[in-house]
Amino acid sequence: MYVESQVATTAPRLPGKLPLTVILLWLGALAASAAPWLPELDLLSVVSAFWSYDGSDYSSVLAHFSWAPRVSIALLIGCGLGLAGAVTQQVLGNPLASPTTLGVEAGGQFGVTLATLFAPALLAFSQDLVAVAGGLLAIGMVVALTWRLGFSPVTVILAGLVITFFMGALNMAFLLIKGEWLGNLFIWGAGSLVQNSWQPFMDLWPRVLILGAALVLLMRPLQLLQLGQASASSLGARVGLLRMLALFLVVLMSATVVSRVGVVAFVGLAAPVLARLLGARTLQERLFW
Repeated sequence: MYVESQVATTAPRLPGKLPLTVILLWLGALAASAAPWLPELDLLSVVSAFWSYDGSDYSSVLAHFSWAPRVSIALLIGCGLGLAGAVTQQVLGNPLASPTTLGVEAGGQFGVTLATLFAPALLAFSQDLVAVAGGLLAIGMVVALTWRLGFSPVTVILAGLVITFFMGALNMAFLLIKGEWLGNLFIWGAGSLVQNSWQPFMDLWPRVLILGAALVLLMRPLQLLQLGQASASSLGARVGLLRMLALFLVVLMSATVVSRVGVVAFVGLAAPVLARLLGARTLQERLFW
């Protein structure tokens, strides 16, 4: 009884600074983005721009169709990339792993570049399919380079950076050769949240929601990986299959975001690390926050 009560009292609790910091970050970012609109619109009109607008007021129309979709898609892709980064770090047991450092986002941009030059009909059919193909190519190259070394944390990061630089070099080579076709593509590829309507957000949120739910469903099996590969295998977990499935979903999430807004680098790396530094100890807490 004494041992049980002692364990219960010493169990880790979620520190109050984590939700407080999240709220302050969200409110600070929202206030900073809304500040330029306050001289033209009152606070209520700025807030209501997310669901309505005054057709007789140009500022209200612009806020509804430009600023509000930009803020909404920023929150959406931040959640998607943060979730993908947390799962990637859990799967590889590496706090530096993310879709960016593993070359997934660079691979997605490479796929869009190739399709723009050689198969533009594929872009008209599905941007997601092209970006996912490039992301799978990149992560496949990383896996091929590190498979025999057992996904060593340092090796995975180095291989991911090599693939990122390699894909970036290929993209730059195509830009030098066909710059007149790819100039705007590379401006977009640097990451752009500029929106002229709600259509990109409406297209993206169901995909992020479905992929996010699939990643969350893997939470319990992924928790076994904290015990190490040998211990997880002895408990019945198929570690190799689990890793491949989780990385496949991460590629789908990252490439889908890249196909819409370009490469928004290091969100997937910074968000899980920030949550961990603020006190999110378990995988469940990191995925949520």
